[in-house]
Amino acid sequence: MNTESPHEVLPCAKKQSSRSGSFWSWTPVLLAVLVLCWAGYNVYQQRGIPIKIQFQAGHGIKTGDQIKFLGLNVGYVEEAHLDKSLEKVWVHARLNSESRALARAGTRFWIVRPQIDLSGIEGLDTVIGARYIAALPVDNEEDSTLQRTAVDSRTVEFIGLESAPIRATLPAGGLEIQLRANQRGGLRAGAPLLYRQIPIGALLSVKLADDASGVVAKAYVLPEYKTLIRENSVFWNASGFRIQAGLMDGLSLSLDSIQTLVSGGVALATPNSPKAQARPGTRFILHSRPEASWTEWQPSIPLSSIPLPESHPQSIAVKRIWLKDYYLITSREERVGNVLVTDQGILGPQEFLEDLDPAAATPPVLPALGIEITGGGKFLWKRRGVGLWAPAEPVWSQIKQQAERSKALWISQQENQPSQPINVWLIPYINGMGEKLKPHFISKSHLIAETGAWVFMAADWSWIQAWGEDITSYQGSVAVSAETGQLIGIFIADPNRETAWITLASSSEERL
Repeated sequence: MNTESPHEVLPCAKKQSSRSGSFWSWTPVLLAVLVLCWAGYNVYQQRGIPIKIQFQAGHGIKTGDQIKFLGLNVGYVEEAHLDKSLEKVWVHARLNSESRALARAGTRFWIVRPQIDLSGIEGLDTVIGARYIAALPVDNEEDSTLQRTAVDSRTVEFIGLESAPIRATLPAGGLEIQLRANQRGGLRAGAPLLYRQIPIGALLSVKLADDASGVVAKAYVLPEYKTLIRENSVFWNASGFRIQAGLMDGLSLSLDSIQTLVSGGVALATPNSPKAQARPGTRFILHSRPEASWTEWQPSIPLSSIPLPESHPQSIAVKRIWLKDYYLITSREERVGNVLVTDQGILGPQEFLEDLDPAAATPPVLPALGIEITGGGKFLWKRRGVGLWAPAEPVWSQIKQQAERSKALWISQQENQPSQPINVWLIPYINGMGEKLKPHFISKSHLIAETGAWVFMAADWSWIQAWGEDITSYQGSVAVSAETGQLIGIFIADPNRETAWITLASSSEERL
């Protein structure tokens, strides 16, 4: 029997809306949109920055050619075409996004192509390969007004240069100086700066002084040559040529080089006694022609790659008085030289060390140590005016102790002697006031290897006499390797024969 009521309500399903389910169903779509937006933005960014460059001529530039800076590709050419006036060329290009800093007013662009003239060859890499556009950021020290457009801080239009700016062809780290002249005299930007007719730099710019009272030229010296420029260096205009005529001498032609005839140039010389190295921005007078003595100067100046080694032996002064009797009068001649105190003996000129008759000379004195070398001694070896003198005791022990205290004792080292001449420094003594006399650099080009010595060339005597100090100040000074500071030998000059040499101080020398 069915007991259910006919009015009883049957159960039914209830429909509910789910907002969370609707959100998750749209999530993949939203992610896809975000990915597409990010990809699109990335593609847009990768397209770089569009720029326009105006040139006087296209020089073969075409679509796809590169834009380069410091040897790296920073953009490419999209299109090159003539403007409506048919007088100029417009290049539409695009810089890489990471090179956006180049899209600023003052950046310079030029087409690199083969160029050959009497002043040099440029763009050889484009003879076979494709031509390209080179870029160089603005330099606040250079006048970039020709590169500016209506936009001062950011621009997409540039006026291209017809050739590379001078600074773009020069390495960093050099020396920039200023030259002032009354007249331009054929000078121009890019003209060479010559030392002994060797190019060591270039002129960056030539313009009137701010008050129009003269001409001011900026010159740049290459890094490896900047030590040649000293406070007392002199400069003169070497541009073009000069003809002089005289009744007795006839015609004479003055011409530094074909290069200076074509492009102008400045020559310079430094006296035999160079002053301190010139600082950046130093100003010099540019003379119209050189004095006769300037071209004869022969200073020995080490290039920047040849510094004085930190560790090296140091000469000390030696004094001695020679006596000569002239009937009732006795003359006294005092001379000062150099010696090196080693752990084996005193190394120096024989004439200062040998044991002489008291009637001929007084004992040698070492002023820096306050010691007179008395009591005799013997030469352990001697050669070509140089010897290793071993004083007798107890004087030798006193000399060693005093030299060690004053850091003037050189410990002998077993080093291989170079078989051929190398670059050396001559290091003279420290005077009584504690001041160190100027070391002198000697290039190996002056020296010829002989048995037991490196001899200066015969033509070098006048150059040696013009070192700036009395040549006797260097007599007996130590010669050390310009690279390592190794002891090479002892410098000896013979004024009577007008010659000089460096006696080698080989550690393998046979004892006497």
